[in-house]
Amino acid sequence: WRNNNQLLGKSPAHEARDVTGFIFSNLRCVRCRKPLVFRGGQYPCSACGTAPKMIYGKPLFLADQGFREIKTDLDTGLLNRLKTFLKKYSTFYNTLFYLLSPALFLGKSPRTLFRFLPKDAFVLDIGSGSKKISPNVINLDIYPWDNVDIVSDAHDLPFLDNSVDAVITTWTMEHLKYPGKVV
Repeated sequence: WRNNNQLLGKSPAHEARDVTGFIFSNLRCVRCRKPLVFRGGQYPCSACGTAPKMIYGKPLFLADQGFREIKTDLDTGLLNRLKTFLKKYSTFYNTLFYLLSPALFLGKSPRTLFRFLPKDAFVLDIGSGSKKISPNVINLDIYPWDNVDIVSDAHDLPFLDNSVDAVITTWTMEHLKYPGKVV
């Protein structure tokens, strides 16, 4: 993340082609749905004053209890602990995933989407994990992996309406409590 002061006074993020600027200029309060504003080194809601906490320099849009439950789940069981450790080395983890995963990789890659979008389009990757498929992709995950930009629940996205150009999600829907709500 860049220094937050560098985001002040910028032109709209789509013009600036800056993912960080875009993210912070398009976040909304998950409580009252109003825009967040930069004030005093934080991003409180313009209406109710609620500000997201920051974790590892990333905005956290989860309740403390929810984040603790996720962290506990990731630390439970040998496979989860191994995945958590390996995701710290995203290139290595992603290579292993593609080589050893029981998932069958047929059809189109998420990168195919970029052929149909302008080069400066902003794409939201819900459930991104530790992979970053393009510089203009905003990674959202429920855990602050290295390449994650925003920590949030996919069921309640912290973005203003119509603020991203496209949304992708791979190997995520089966993990969601209410996948229909996310769609």
